[in-house]
Amino acid sequence: MDEIDGLENAVQRREKAEIARETASVSSTAQKSIGIPFPGPYTFRDLLHDLSQTKDGLQTGYPSLDEIIEIPQAAITLIAGRPSHGKTITKLNLLLQMVRRYEGMNFYFFSYEESKSQILLKLLNILAADVIDEHHNLSNIEGYLRGKHAGKHKSEKHKIEQASNVLQALTESGRLVVSDHPYFVDDLSGVIAKLKERDGDKMGAVFIDYIQKVKIKHKYPSRQLELQKISESILETALSSKVAIVLGAQLGRGTGKKEVLQLANLREAGDLENDAAVVIGIWNQAKEDADSKDEKLKGRKVDLELMVLKNRKGVSNQSVLLEFDRPLSTLNEKSKLNSKRYPYYD
Repeated sequence: MDEIDGLENAVQRREKAEIARETASVSSTAQKSIGIPFPGPYTFRDLLHDLSQTKDGLQTGYPSLDEIIEIPQAAITLIAGRPSHGKTITKLNLLLQMVRRYEGMNFYFFSYEESKSQILLKLLNILAADVIDEHHNLSNIEGYLRGKHAGKHKSEKHKIEQASNVLQALTESGRLVVSDHPYFVDDLSGVIAKLKERDGDKMGAVFIDYIQKVKIKHKYPSRQLELQKISESILETALSSKVAIVLGAQLGRGTGKKEVLQLANLREAGDLENDAAVVIGIWNQAKEDADSKDEKLKGRKVDLELMVLKNRKGVSNQSVLLEFDRPLSTLNEKSKLNSKRYPYYD
């Protein structure tokens, strides 16, 4: 019986091997005939190889936020909020935190709303971390740089000069690149791909501010369909170039935080919420309260809530409360306000 069983097993093994050879032959023939890749076995060994080639996600530099999420490679992280709630400021703070944390990497900021000079001024304001005028800090820094306020207090001048030197070094070295060129999405994808090809492992993250301002060359029946194609193109770029893309988006209107901070409330949504691996919603209650009373926002420091609306690799529907220092445009940990996180050069 043992000999018979052994012969049967041998026959079965030969039959399976023959079937496998025939399948491989058919696959090869089909692939040649249709001109596209034909699906083959994806083994556990293949999985281990792919995982060994996968880079870790990027940390935000905010411990409370890093406990919940990471900025994933080869994926889109969406920063979404109502107008003037702090989308751009959040991205600029994340940008500087990452530049500081990952010293060997290059980071890119593509602005579709503000000029690159205004973006650099805001970055300088964050880096200097000094209140010159609580209500007009940015314009005072701009005036100083233009020579209109050269007689400022020595300590103020010192901090601005230090921050200017840091910003010059970052921009001159190419570690921090700001662009305001209005690329069409196809051209933007091509530029990102070339940057990745040039930088290789030195490529940090790409920030785009913001998707509703990005244009597409072809005409579509609706803006929603345009955004679907734009989002699809940016996702393909993230996947093919294996780069982390942090993308700004605007949330639609609603009554209260619960109604506004929803994935379905992404303005002219398209497929944004589906394409993103991580979605962070921003809520500025002080701004909402001021708008409801038709008043200007008062107070130097306000709370900015970052709600994780989607997180493919972890928990969602958790929020982090950061303190927004309005004159300085800085975001700081609420629990660590006494520790000196800024200026960058300390």
